[in-house]
Parts: sequence; structure tokens; C-alpha cells
Amino acid sequence: MENKSLPDWMTFLEQKNSKRINLGLDRCKKVKEALGIEGIGKEVITVAGTNGKGSSIALIESFFLNNGYTVGAYTSPHLFRYNERVRIDGQPVLDERLTDAFRLVEEARGDDDLTYFEFSTLAAFLIFQKYQLDIAVLEVGLGGRLDAVNSIDPDFCLITSIDIDHQEYLGSTREQIAIEKAGIMRKNIPCVCSDPATPTSLLDTAHEVGCHLKLIGSDFHFKENEGSWDWWDENQSFEGLPMLPLKGAHQLRNAAGVLELIATMGCSIDINVVKKSITELQLGGRFQELFVRDRKIILDVAHNAQSASALAQNLNDLVKVGKIYGIVILRKSKDIKSFLNALKGAIDVWIFPNLEGGEFYSSLALEKELRKIEKKTMSLSSNSLVGGFDLALTRSNREDVIVSCGSFKVVEKFVKYLDNTL
Repeated sequence: MENKSLPDWMTFLEQKNSKRINLGLDRCKKVKEALGIEGIGKEVITVAGTNGKGSSIALIESFFLNNGYTVGAYTSPHLFRYNERVRIDGQPVLDERLTDAFRLVEEARGDDDLTYFEFSTLAAFLIFQKYQLDIAVLEVGLGGRLDAVNSIDPDFCLITSIDIDHQEYLGSTREQIAIEKAGIMRKNIPCVCSDPATPTSLLDTAHEVGCHLKLIGSDFHFKENEGSWDWWDENQSFEGLPMLPLKGAHQLRNAAGVLELIATMGCSIDINVVKKSITELQLGGRFQELFVRDRKIILDVAHNAQSASALAQNLNDLVKVGKIYGIVILRKSKDIKSFLNALKGAIDVWIFPNLEGGEFYSSLALEKELRKIEKKTMSLSSNSLVGGFDLALTRSNREDVIVSCGSFKVVEKFVKYLDNTL
């Protein structure tokens, strides 16, 4: 694999094990030791949660970069290019960095069969180790306790929202899932939780581990005003903060958790830097608005019930006229009933494309479930994503809104479709 390009490596990893999930830390720890990976940053922040990880990490990056720190961030999945998953100072790393790291991981793994995510995580660790990072921010891929990211001990933890998702791996209740998220906690290590309804099991785990847990609503607070918001904890407060470019009230909870994390880290917080970091915040696919052919198009990577509920609230709050056309695809690993039910009443015309490969629900399966929830709503099917996009653009009128959701894939493909057709 000496001279393989990044696309070659992507093909290698995807053909080998891209769809396999095999939770556990033993393989990662063994190969990490073989690679000589020790410290990946002066301060390591691990972020877990069902939703809100991406926006929280984006704000962490923005704050520390505006304060002159060297920052590495590892996130997943990506929207357009794999390089987005590994960033140094806000910029995706070059192909050469990734291919060198992949080669070293492949050489070091021996007979250990790593999953796609484990392979990717170890490569990111290698890249971060080469830089003199002040801050390394790691996003948990699935759960927390047995996720590959958890093979590195954090100095600080952030847990965002906790909701039902990936039940086959994490459990069927919030209490069970919270135990998995809490697996990133360490003794005497601070952890901030921005979920306003913290499960008892997370509190119990923090007590058992000896983790210093800080909770929204008791240790830190926020309040939304008309066009601004305030944040405070027992030591300091900020008033008149600008609203986030990311839509939705839940984004303020995420931001409040980030501010408490930064305060807990002992960083000096300048309100002007906070304001600058918020206003510069960018994250594709989170109620992202585009205007194409006199249509408003909203791209949202919502893919579970909680994120779909937030999307529905945003649509109800922000879209006042015309019909809403919803292009929806959903992976078979997701709960089809709860996802569609969360969007009930928010979408007027549903469009369900069929995708090859069997990874996503068929249009027939989505339509059947929709009929159980909303019998009279209009639904259309398409043989492809492109066909679904064409349907939405040709059927809708100027005052209508088109929203694509259910997966990172539908957002990625819609953007590429627009680029190729305009």
C-alpha cells in the first residue's frame, strides 16, 4: 500500500469493513501501543452525545482558534470529503497526511482486523501526535464506553443530548444509552452535560467513577432574549450574546455547554472573543438554507427522532408560507416510526427516493409507515436521489420550501446535484 492515493485507501477501507460495527477497545489499544501513540495534545476534549456533537465541537474550535491556540478536531461522518474528519486549525488535512497515517496503521495492525472507524481513528491520532497541538477535540462515533475514540484518556469531557438511537448497540432506553455515553468519564476529570433532562444513570455513573460532573440548569444556565441570549454559572456571566448562525433553540443549550466547558478548563474568557466565535460559526447541513431557482432549500442531516423533532420545530417557526416538500432517506439502522412521527405535520409533500445497495429503507417501506401516521398526506416516490431532487424542483412553486433530511448522504448528494445542474 506504499503509493496508494487517498481514493485508493477509501476504496480499500470501504470494501474491507465500512459497514461493520464491532464495539470494543482492545484492538484499538493494541494497535495504538504498536504505533507508539501517547499524547495527541496538551489538552484532550472528548465529546459524546446523541445530537449536538458537531455544532458543539465547531464552537469549541472557533473559540480556541480565536484565542490563538493550535487546535485539532476529529469528527464524523463527513459531508463531501473524507479530509473533513481530521482538521488542524479549522482546515481539513492534506491527502498526504492521511495516506501516510493509513499506511502506518496498516503496517502496525498485523493480524488485528480493525473496523473502518477504528482504522480512521488511529490515523487521526497519528496525525495529531505529529503536531504540537494545544487542544485536541475528539467526537465519539457511537456510544462512548466502547468507542474507538475512548482508547485515549480525555482531560475534559462534554456530553450533549441523550436520546434513543442505535438501540441495537446502546440499549433501548435513555437510561441504558446514558451509561454508554458516560463511559468517556474518568476519575477526577471534569465533565459537562448540556442535556436538560439528565438521566439518573449518568449521574450514578459519574458518582461511581469519581468524575466532576457539571449540569445545565443547576451548575450553569442560559436564557434566550429577543435577538440575544445570556449565560452564567456561579463564577461569571455574559449578557447580550449574539444568536448562533445555527437555527434552533437546542443550539443555545449546546453553546451553553461549550461555554461551561471552557470555563471549567480554566481559560480566560473574553466576551468579545466569545461573540466573534459565535458569529463566525459555520457547520454545513444543520438547517442550512440555500436559494436555487427561486426556491428556498433547507439541508439538514437530522437522522433520528430527536433531531427530526428539532427540524420540525424549526420548520414550523421559520417557514410561514407555501408548502414544504420533504426529500427523505433513512438508513435501516434507524427507527423509521419515531423519525417520521417526529416530522408529522411539518411536511406537506413527502418524496421518498429509492437507493441501491440495501443500506436505506425503500420508498415503499417509508410510505407504508407514513400511512400509519398521516393517512391523507401526499407522498411521491422516485427511483433515485437525483429523481427525487428533480421531482421537488419541478413540482414546487416559488413560495414553497424544499427540505432534504434523514442522512448526511442526502445532503451531500443534493449539494452536488445543485452544483452540476446550475
